Amino acid sequence: MKLLRRQTGKNATSGFSLIELMIVLALIGITTGVGAVYIGSNETELRKFARNVRFDLERAKQEAVARKDTVYLELSYDPPSIDCNDDGAINTKDQCYVIYEDRNGDGQYTPASNEKIKAEHASSTIGFINEEGVGGLEFFFTPTGESRAKDVEIKAAVHTKESCCLSRCMAVSYPLTVSHVGRIRLGNKEAGCQGTGDDSCLDSSYCN
Repeated sequence: MKLLRRQTGKNATSGFSLIELMIVLALIGITTGVGAVYIGSNETELRKFARNVRFDLERAKQEAVARKDTVYLELSYDPPSIDCNDDGAINTKDQCYVIYEDRNGDGQYTPASNEKIKAEHASSTIGFINEEGVGGLEFFFTPTGESRAKDVEIKAAVHTKESCCLSRCMAVSYPLTVSHVGRIRLGNKEAGCQGTGDDSCLDSSYCN
């Protein structure tokens, strides 16, 4: 079946067949789908990482009570601030968080002075954004399970096709709250074109 009837001779008018049109639409769908999968996979990695932080904050609180000592969870990124893999160097391989018992009471992670309880690395597909200073974020729990009240965002950059972002780079974040009594809450994902473009769009270097 032809969408446009083809004619022969000097006055011939050419058109697309139904099969040709279907092939074009299929190709468009495939390329669009690849982009969507790439964005979705990055957001999935970020969601998984944020949930892991949430669960391990609970573990840090339980460890503090059980050990009768202060336990920290330090999130290290952009640029990394601690040697998570204990290889003697602080570099991009240390984009992670570490739970440790602060045995010497100085509030700093040093393998020789503290006991590392757990280290969890972040996916290299996620570009973390640190807006609270160099290094990362720090949480702690006392032997009674209490903490310091803190509201933070676990934020990363992902590629996007949103028209509001000329840079094609958008921030995606999960709000995380720790109360002074040690209550931990992870909020819903915050992303998309919110307000003006600058509210959620980033320099493309974050997505490289």
